Formats: sequence, C-alpha cells, structure tokens
Amino acid sequence: MSEQPQGTLERYHRLVGEGQFKANPSQEMAATVLDQLQQRLEDKTSAKKGLFSRLITLGRAKENELKNVYLYGPVGRGKTTMMDLFHDSLTGLTKRRVHFHAFMLEVHNRIHKSRSKNLDSVDSIAPLAAEIAAESKVLCFDEFVINNIADAMILGRLYKALSEHGTTMVMTSNFPPDRLYEGGLQRERFLPFIALLKETTDQILVDHKSDYRVLNMRLPDTYFVPFDQTTENRLLDCFSALTGGELGEPRTLMVGRRELIVPRANGRVASFNFHDLCGRALGTADYLKLTEEFDTLIIAGVPKMGPDRRNEARRFMTLIDALYDRKTQVVIGADAAPEQLYPSGDGSFEFQRTVSRMIEMQSENYGL
Repeated sequence: MSEQPQGTLERYHRLVGEGQFKANPSQEMAATVLDQLQQRLEDKTSAKKGLFSRLITLGRAKENELKNVYLYGPVGRGKTTMMDLFHDSLTGLTKRRVHFHAFMLEVHNRIHKSRSKNLDSVDSIAPLAAEIAAESKVLCFDEFVINNIADAMILGRLYKALSEHGTTMVMTSNFPPDRLYEGGLQRERFLPFIALLKETTDQILVDHKSDYRVLNMRLPDTYFVPFDQTTENRLLDCFSALTGGELGEPRTLMVGRRELIVPRANGRVASFNFHDLCGRALGTADYLKLTEEFDTLIIAGVPKMGPDRRNEARRFMTLIDALYDRKTQVVIGADAAPEQLYPSGDGSFEFQRTVSRMIEMQSENYGL
C-alpha cells in the first residue's frame, strides 16, 4: 500500500482530485505557502540532529528565514481547511490548533493566576510566552480577531515574545491586518502590532466567488422557520428522539465560580431558549463549557435582530463559533433564515461568517 501524501500541498491536491474541493488559485496559493513553511520547519527540526547539518542550516539562515502565515478573506473560502491541512501534515514538532477566542480566554486566566502567585512581578507576559513556546513550537489560530481593548493591549507583547522564542504562528481571519480592531477603543495603541504583524507574516488572500460550505448544503430537519407552535413541537420531538423519549430536567454547570443553568438536559443533549444563551451576559467560557458537556444543543426562539439587539447578535456569533469549532450539533427554531437574522447593525458584516457556519452545520459532512 502506498503512503498517503504528507505535504500540505499534496494533501490539498488529493482533496481536489477526490472532488471535495473545486480547485481555485487562492486556495492553491495558500496551500503552497503553507507547504513551504512545513518543509522549512521540518528541515530545521531534522537539522538539529547533527553538527554538520546545523552548520549548513546556519549558513542558509537568511535564505530559510521563517515567516508566520496570515490567511484572510471572506467567510467560507477554505482558510480554516488550508490551515488544518498544514497542522495535520506537520510532523516532528509540538503543535497546537486552537480557536483564537479560546486561546485568549486561556491567556487571561493564566495571567490572572500568575499575578495572584507573584504579586511583586511587574511582567506576566514574558514568563507566559516562555511557557506557551515550550508547549508548542507551532501555533495555529482559527478566526483571529480583536474585539476588546484588553486583548489588544496583551496581544502585541505576547506575539513579539512568542516570536522571539521561535514559535511559528499560522492564523486565519476574515480581515486583512489593517482592518483588525477597526474602530476599537484606543486603536492607535494597537497600530504598532499591526505593523509588526505585516512585517513578520506572509499574508495570503483566500477568496473565491463560491462558498464551498454552501455547495455542500442539504436540507435536513435541523433548522426550522418560522418559530411558531409547530416549530416548538418539532423541537420537542427532536429532543425526545435524541434522548430516547426522556423529558430531561434542569442542570447546573460551574464556569469558574459562576453557575450556568441549563433549563433542560438529558445525557449529552440540552435545550435552551435564545434568551437563556444570548439575552444574558454570557461569553466564550460559558459556551465552551456547554461544548464540553453536550454533543447537541437545541435552541428555540432565535429572533430576527436589528441594531438595537447588537449585543445579543454578538453573543450569538460567539456561541456559533464555539459550537462550530468543537463540532457540536445544533438544532434551531428561528424567526428567519440564517442570512436574514441580523441583516444590519454593528457587526452585521462579521455575522456573515455566522450565517455560513450555520449553513455548514446543516450539511451531511458537518462533524465528520
């Protein structure tokens, strides 16, 4: 039996050959750049085994200088898949693939713990960067985006310190670097990081007129419109079918020191109203906790939202991101189709990613 191709580009060509993708130049460019990065990382790791190889590597240091990779472009164009091909192909190095929301939540928690133990320390970023670099030689960040001043202020120093420790980073984002944290509070303090990011990354626009996730769409019974009594009954039937006819009962989860109430749960299935999840001040930590406890979430009463409900729309985006990243199944009863849920208002452009993900979450291949 012949070996499966190991290079990022070879794996991409195999997927195209199998009909899982339609070949397009931007995806091939991304796969090519990532393939070159993969080869350089693996060659650099192999070179450490012998003195002669190390001397050769030093002599070619400038030629083989490693740059991070920043993949950006509209939703559903294959950025995450290209990064995952790279991550899965990479051998011989410690590596980590993580959603950027989850990573920054972890960073804040680790900084807090570090400061509570070392009250006299004025710098918690440097030791944290050293720890992260020791854990992972390569970091792959999905959905790289900055939404608040706290992340913005930490990120510049953390990125620089990780780079100095020799950690290589691959990122996907819907935005080019110049649009990161656009309109954010004290954004001028964030601009030096944008300049550093542009200097230290190969930036690849991944774009194509067709959203490959939409092409895979089918019409299963996981999204019901409109939300009326008939839909509510269907959601009840879904819960019953998934739990073997059990009614379910409330459950309390702990997120840090806070309680998160699940209105109805049985086994790995939970049922919520939209307000339970997005009408209250919940965030990434809460949604990630749900993905740890449940394989399927049923969400009733998702409304059509406008500018006056931007906070709920933002939480809904974060919720879908968490469910998608952990491949959690979702059944939804809503007042409108995904593309009509939040057509205008602050963050409506970013909501297009949520729409695309919700469509993919209805496909046969989701979660496989």
